[in-house]
Amino acid sequence: MTDAIIIGGGIAGLSAAYRLSLRGIRCRVLEARSRLGGLVGAGSVGGIKIDLGAESYALRNGEISRLCSELGLTMNCPQGKSWIYHSGGATPIAYGIWGIPASWDDGAWSALTGEEYARARMDENMATDRIGRISTLAELVRWRCGQAMLEKMVAPMVGSIHSASPEKIGIDAIAPGLRQAIEETGSLIRGVKKLRGTDKPNLAQPVGGMHVLHETLAEKLRGAGETLTTRMSCEKIIAEPEGGFTVTARETDGRSEDADRHTPGHTFGAEKLILATGWKSACRLLRGAFPEAPLDISFPADASPVGVTVVLRSRELDCAPRGSGLLVSADSPLRAKALTHYSEKWKWCGNRLRALHGPHTHALRISYGRAGEEEILPDLPSVLHDASALLQCTLREDDVIDFRTVRWGRSLLSHTPQYTADIARLIEWQSRIPNFAVTGAWIAGTGLGAVIPHALTVGSEL
Repeated sequence: MTDAIIIGGGIAGLSAAYRLSLRGIRCRVLEARSRLGGLVGAGSVGGIKIDLGAESYALRNGEISRLCSELGLTMNCPQGKSWIYHSGGATPIAYGIWGIPASWDDGAWSALTGEEYARARMDENMATDRIGRISTLAELVRWRCGQAMLEKMVAPMVGSIHSASPEKIGIDAIAPGLRQAIEETGSLIRGVKKLRGTDKPNLAQPVGGMHVLHETLAEKLRGAGETLTTRMSCEKIIAEPEGGFTVTARETDGRSEDADRHTPGHTFGAEKLILATGWKSACRLLRGAFPEAPLDISFPADASPVGVTVVLRSRELDCAPRGSGLLVSADSPLRAKALTHYSEKWKWCGNRLRALHGPHTHALRISYGRAGEEEILPDLPSVLHDASALLQCTLREDDVIDFRTVRWGRSLLSHTPQYTADIARLIEWQSRIPNFAVTGAWIAGTGLGAVIPHALTVGSEL
């Protein structure tokens, strides 16, 4: 029997296991798929390894940066300005929080007309007495700065990154501390400045890509003698009356979480258990082990993101016409929701590609799939059409060296106020069960800046 079982080998499960291991607690990680890392995935495109899932983390606090430093990873921040693309053209993305600028001098205000900008500036002198009654990000922005700012500057960012509407996402889930900062400063814009400062980077990744973090965590765990098992789907959890847990599992084909019924079952026991899977698997296991668990949760509509990574040659891209990339407003006629000029944003990537393929070589990542949409599986001509429109250049199939499409399934949940309240109720219930914890994006919030710190705390305190 090991000391702890972690069900789920994504970035949350590995982070929690790492902290447990540092405490001398022997761990066994069980992952249903053939690889570790979850939504922090990578693959070979154009001869180099490139992020296919999450590519960076928000510098919301220093915990992930401290973890990377502890692991000996070299960090870098993105290069180049990013833009919002909408039906009327492209405007710069604000330096701030979710499209809300940290100053009145930001170039992003050019998205608004003079009248709309004047409405936004009313924020400077408005009372803050309603702040306690505001629940969603959309309500907050509309109240302080007007509908035009919400539609033109904030909604495109939230829709592209979270695949959700700001009408559905709670303030405290997407912007922790912003409510208090507004109360202290008397203004939304001043509150954003208080949280963000004026010139600090807001994103980072390890050199080589975000996947380097989970690969290093796995390497450290194996080096410490911990057991990491892939292709192993957990079927049942039993909370033993005398304490501890028993987990039954079967092997999978590695492509999904579904167990192969024709393979022999496996039984594992441990004193501690961390559930770090996606929400569907977690709820199935929780219902079986704890019928009393408060799982009447108002799950919001989830998105089915699809990412296409293209490596190609193009002289037109040498000048990085849209900096590090664009987020696409829902009013655009294009189906893509975002484009990242990955080799421009992360210089190590451009250097490696040009060393392999010569000058004028670039990597683009184009994303599809907003909440409520049917899954979009674009072919290469469609992807190049969208990329050409966004970058204002002509990209042809003959330019392409390699490309790869990845489907992530229904993996992104919007943390609505009701959903956040339901999860808080589940966490409170879970805290009363000795030696047991639940972590992952569906619990901690969307984005590595929320997921990894939550998992590290679980691993430090369980």
